[in-house]
This record gives sequence, C-alpha cells and structure tokens, in this order.
Amino acid sequence: YVGGCSYRGFWYSAALCHLVLAERGTVGDTDDLQRDVLLALGLGCAAVSGRARDSAAELAEQAKSHLCSRITATGHSLGGTVAAYVTCNSQQSTSPVSTAHAFNPGGLPDLSRTLSCSLASAEIVVHRIRGDKISVGFLPALQRKYSRRPGYEETDSHCLVHFLN
Repeated sequence: YVGGCSYRGFWYSAALCHLVLAERGTVGDTDDLQRDVLLALGLGCAAVSGRARDSAAELAEQAKSHLCSRITATGHSLGGTVAAYVTCNSQQSTSPVSTAHAFNPGGLPDLSRTLSCSLASAEIVVHRIRGDKISVGFLPALQRKYSRRPGYEETDSHCLVHFLN
C-alpha cells in the first residue's frame, strides 16, 4: 500500500513495476449518493467526472513516484464505474492505465461510454454477477458473467462477497 484516501487506494509492486488503483464503491457520503442518483438517471459522465478527475490526478502523482511498466485500475459498483472512466480517459495522459477490472459497475447503457471504451487501447473487463440489476447495462459486450458465490445464493447479487474466495 502506497497511499490513498477514503475513495481510493494505491498498491505498488517494485518487483513487477506494477501500480494498482483501487476505487471504492459508494462510501455513503452525500456526494457519492448524488453520484448514484445521476447514474440511475443515465447521466454517467456527470456522475463520475469529478471523482474520476481527482483519481486521475492522484494516479499521475503515484505514477511519477514509481517506476511503472503497468498500471491497473479496479473498483466495485460506483468504484468500478470510476475505474472504467479513468481508464478510458487516461489513454492520452503520461500515465495511461493498461487494464481495468470493474466489478458490478453501476450505470445505464451509454453510447459515449461504449465508444470511448471501445476506442481505448486498454483492456477493460466488466465482471458481473448474474442477476445484478445495477450493472446489467454497463458495457454489456465486455461483461464476464458469474454465478453467485456458493453458500451466498440468497445474498444480494450486487454484493462484493460474490467475487471473493
């Protein structure tokens, strides 16, 4: 662990020259709850652009402080949406994200997101638990779908527990 805040954390492996940005899902503050409402209304860019801008700035600082041959962004729910947005918009920066893994990211189908993600040179993988209504429309062509974790079949499909071993 090399830094972060309540919205995100950074991990770095010197042996692999690999920097990882992990975006947290909704933290329950007013700003994140407003972001969730905007996502539900189909206003994805308006919902995450501020948080993604802050994340990109912190990512640039971390990348300057570490020798990076690879940068990965990840997140769950709102954090997954932010991670995908940061990845798509980092391609022209000095610290481009090479891979993003978004777990049950929130958002309705969005043509501009679909186009920007398809034009990005980064690999973007959307991990979705079958039955999760929050992520059903988020980049459907890039989705890898999974069943609920054994023993947790009655747990809400949006919960991060389904991705843990």
